[in-house]
Formats: sequence, structure tokens, C-alpha cells
Amino acid sequence: MTAEFAVALPAVILVVMALLGAVKLGADHAWLAGTAASVARAISLGSAPDKAMSELANLRPGLGSRVEMSTDAVCVTLSSAGSGILSLASLNAVETSCMPRAL
Repeated sequence: MTAEFAVALPAVILVVMALLGAVKLGADHAWLAGTAASVARAISLGSAPDKAMSELANLRPGLGSRVEMSTDAVCVTLSSAGSGILSLASLNAVETSCMPRAL
């Protein structure tokens, strides 16, 4: 192994780890968007917010969640902390979805 390779290898590994973390963060955004929409829809159709949030906590530990209910809409915000090397940069995935309340 040459000295140049030994010097460059940690940088290459760091870049690959950052790319994999970015892909995972993108996947988290997609999952959070779909899940927030599903939960908002369920709550707007009459499901209990506490039950929906407890099921989410069981499904994915460490998931941040907030439900905002008004007279005409239900909004669900879900957040997930970045993992791996992205946790050093405090990058989080946050998605909000709102659904009109059923009449």
C-alpha cells in the first residue's frame, strides 16, 4: 500500500459514509411524508389521536410527533433525527401533512 493511498482512503470512506447517510435521510423523508399523511387521514376520519401516536411510537422508537387539530383540519408533524455521520451535523427529517376533517 502506498502512502498516497493510505492518506486518501479515510477521505474516500468519509465521503461514502456521507453519501449513504444522505440516501437514508431521503428515504426517511419519503417514509415520514407517507406516514404523516396516513395518520392525519386516520385522525380526520375519527381515530383517536393518542392511539395513533402510540402506534407510531411502537412502530419506530425515537420518532418525534405532534398533532394539531383545528375545527376544519388535522395536521400531523413527524420528525426523525439523522443517523450515522449526519448526526454530527444535526440533520433531521421533518414532514408535515394536513387533512380536512370529515363532516
